[in-house]
Amino acid sequence: TDNATTSNTTTTKDGYVISSGFQRNGTPCVIVSLLSTVTPLQQTKAYFHAKVLSKEWQEWLQEQRGQLQQDRNPKTLGLQGEIGNVRLEIEDKASNRLDTYWDGFVMASANAGWDLSRSELQTCGYEINMELI
Repeated sequence: TDNATTSNTTTTKDGYVISSGFQRNGTPCVIVSLLSTVTPLQQTKAYFHAKVLSKEWQEWLQEQRGQLQQDRNPKTLGLQGEIGNVRLEIEDKASNRLDTYWDGFVMASANAGWDLSRSELQTCGYEINMELI
């Protein structure tokens, strides 16, 4: 987007692409793109993944709080060369935690009587379909 700098972490086998980065004002952002073939279960996992990734960003921001109070834009904190590494590290942590957390969530949902294959999450945003001609 015009307002954010992101790099993609793709999980196309799961029916979505997830990305994270910084908006121009220095605020971290997470972007999820659903493939046109996404199933309700995959869509639920995409949002769950985004929540786990957001939590990792929040934890990183807490650690950086002192510096960020003085200058909210991480790009001007002397981290310019490290931002890509920070993003990859955070996304790796989130991906590693996702497997454990997701399995627990699926099990707890089943125990509560939820059928995740029938979830109907609302999407807010644009839907883009790309087809080869």
